[in-house]
Amino acid sequence: MSYDVGAWVINVISSILTTINSKVSTISSQVSTVDSKVTTGLGGVQVFTSNGTFVVPSNVKKIWITACGGGCGGMDGSSGKGGSGGDWIYRKTYSVSPNQSIPITVGAGGAGGNSGGSTVVGNLITLSGGLITYDYDTHGINGGHGGTGNGTTLAQSTVFAHGGDTRPDGSTGGGAGGGASLGRGGDGNHRNGGGTLPGYGGGGGGGNYRAESGLPGGSGLVIIEW
Repeated sequence: MSYDVGAWVINVISSILTTINSKVSTISSQVSTVDSKVTTGLGGVQVFTSNGTFVVPSNVKKIWITACGGGCGGMDGSSGKGGSGGDWIYRKTYSVSPNQSIPITVGAGGAGGNSGGSTVVGNLITLSGGLITYDYDTHGINGGHGGTGNGTTLAQSTVFAHGGDTRPDGSTGGGAGGGASLGRGGDGNHRNGGGTLPGYGGGGGGGNYRAESGLPGGSGLVIIEW
């Protein structure tokens, strides 16, 4: 009986290659499945600093929203009170439908002495802007209140940011700091220079005793993750 060693070797190698190709195909399929899960899971983020529309990606049914309303502007030097911060949420979960269009309205920061604008995310959530602080502790659900003139009451901080600093101005009465939101509150005005502007949703600093205007509040923000 004759035996063709060359043919036997070729058959063995062919069998091994077939097995390897099958394994590679299986691994490639598993990698594609993982990639698909990553893409349709927590796979992206979109930030809105102005009005727009968020279109839910295909196969996404849940999103996480971080957002805040606009901050209230600080009062003028007649009171020197800081503005309150806008209401905020952090990574709150909402159910959505694939390819759904969600209109976004980003609340504007209020000018000196004016409330901030509301931030609206479709019909999912409305976050009020910071309110006019004739009473220093008048504010929304989460936004920090502004301080009172010349450091009588300090601006309120949040878990994310510090309330603005009051600028003591001796007998002339410095402006109070603004309340915090997702961003820091603005510092109050004083006779040696202007206060600092607030971060996202932060209240504006108050004007000093010389009747300087209060500073504007910080604009709102919307961050959507999926």
